[in-house]
Amino acid sequence: MVANYTAMYTLLCMTKFQNHLKQLGPEKSSEIYKISPRTAHAYMYGYRHPRLINVPSLIRLSKGKLTYSSFFPDEIHR
Repeated sequence: MVANYTAMYTLLCMTKFQNHLKQLGPEKSSEIYKISPRTAHAYMYGYRHPRLINVPSLIRLSKGKLTYSSFFPDEIHR
């Protein structure tokens, strides 16, 4: 029961950035955003988060697909 709750909570609290990385996959994400595949994997599953100083460059490299709010959970905006 705990595992189901954890998996559901993880899905509901994912950021748009994490969803975007999941759609691309770690290999393609690492090429586009100039990060290692391991870092892309860690960002994707929420083990690590990009530093705030790196967010503008990630937005620029996304070519309009991401915004500043893409890096924060929607719960913060409510």
